[in-house]
Parts: sequence; C-alpha cells; structure tokens
Amino acid sequence: FESIVIELRSASSVIPLSFLLGFYVTFIVQRWWQQFVNVPWPDRTLFVMATYLHGYDDKSRMMRRSVARYVLFGLILICRAVSVSVMKRFPTIDHIVEAGFITKEEAEMYEKVQCRYLKFWVPIMWANQVLVTARREGRIQTDFGLRMVIEV
Repeated sequence: FESIVIELRSASSVIPLSFLLGFYVTFIVQRWWQQFVNVPWPDRTLFVMATYLHGYDDKSRMMRRSVARYVLFGLILICRAVSVSVMKRFPTIDHIVEAGFITKEEAEMYEKVQCRYLKFWVPIMWANQVLVTARREGRIQTDFGLRMVIEV
C-alpha cells in the first residue's frame, strides 16, 4: 500500500488534481443522468397513442383508456420491484384494483399467468393486443402509426 501511495504522490505533479476531479465529476453526473433517463415515463407513449388511435366513439375512447391503464399498471409493477414507497402504496394487486388501474377480472387474469420472474410484461402485452385490435378495426389508420405507438 505504501508503495502505491508513494507512486501516486510522485505522479500528482504530472497530472493536476483539478484534471482528475473534472473526470470524477463528469463520471458522477453521467451516472446520475443515466439513472434519470432510465426512469420510465409513460407520457410520450400515451401522447403518441392519442395521436394515432382515432375516434370519438365509446369503443375508441375505451381502447385509449385501457392502453393507458395497462401501461400504468406495468409501470407500477416495475416500480414496486425497486421502490419501497411504491410497494407501501400498492402492497398487493388488490390495492392496484382499488386505485382503478385494473379491474377485478384483469387482476384474476394477471394472477393466472404462471411465471417464476416478475410479470411486468403482462400488461404491456395486453396494451399491445388492444393496439393491434385497433389497427385491425381501422382505428389506427396505418401500420406506421401502430409501429410508432408500440415502439415509443
């Protein structure tokens, strides 16, 4: 250990401390920013969906509403796995049902899925199925629109 300290002390005159601190601060800020960027934000997905899923009738409105509920349900499932405060707010699926993110029937369907790992992907697949149905029915007018909604 002492030899490392002596070696670093001799190198400190070659590499200025402010230069090393600059790299350190850059590294810390990049890590913080990457964590912020990796937080899932459903807003963009829902805005794009509202743009491409046309119609003012009840069925179109219910499709948009269902996709929004499923995306938010998936987000809650992901956040429950990493956030104590979200887990306290939604400790069970029944609490998510009470909050109105899914219906009792959807909760039963979710519980029936057999998987050894987290099942956050299930509501996302439900949302995708609603979007594919909307495309088949002509509520999403182009394949490009469907692709945009699914990929965002």
